[in-house]
Amino acid sequence: MSPRDPSDPTIGEEIAFQVIQIAEAQRRGHPSPAALARFHARAHANLAALTGAAPTPDLQTLKETSHGPQSKTLGVNLPVPQSRDEAATAVREIGVANREVARLEADMNDAISALRAKAEEAAAPLRSRVAVLTEGLKVWAEANRDALTNGGKTKTADLGAGKVMWRLRPPSVRIASVERCIEAIKSLGLTSFLRVKEEVNKDALLADPDKARSIAGVSIGSEGEDFVVEPFEAEISGAPV
Repeated sequence: MSPRDPSDPTIGEEIAFQVIQIAEAQRRGHPSPAALARFHARAHANLAALTGAAPTPDLQTLKETSHGPQSKTLGVNLPVPQSRDEAATAVREIGVANREVARLEADMNDAISALRAKAEEAAAPLRSRVAVLTEGLKVWAEANRDALTNGGKTKTADLGAGKVMWRLRPPSVRIASVERCIEAIKSLGLTSFLRVKEEVNKDALLADPDKARSIAGVSIGSEGEDFVVEPFEAEISGAPV
């Protein structure tokens, strides 16, 4: 891969696109380990170009898994295991894909973080300059407000390169104590200043399903079940004390 300009804003976007690609490949079926290796290598190369760090070596291309001609498929990209061993192999492949997606996401977040830091660093002096210029314009405009606003008939002055204007801030309500305020409103009979929200208590419906079913439009039932695959993931345990 040819060297990338660290200021290139598309690096983070490209890594994000690679994450989407690998996630879509996993959704359709088992992504090719070779494809995983390519995505991983490109992500690390982009990150290295951005941060100046040495790129990590490519992942060793994993051996493609073939289920043989006896495998049945429901659709072009849906391999169906024919034995417990093949099912275990599929679970392992899912684990490999999930870990690779996690690595790509980590690379993407590193790249985005580095891009944000560089942008913030470059923008800081520009923001300071804008603040100083704005404050100076305000002093000048206030001193010349009568002429700029035609004696107060307008709040906008066109300077050719842009406009300066005076805007009224919208009114706001500040309440020191909500509870005391509600009590005072009720005691004065000013209930129009109160807003009551009614909503169905679903927890109560679930707690008494027999009565809940007697209400038109209410049904209590199972949401069904999801098929979940949890590949084995080892964790690093803390050192014994």
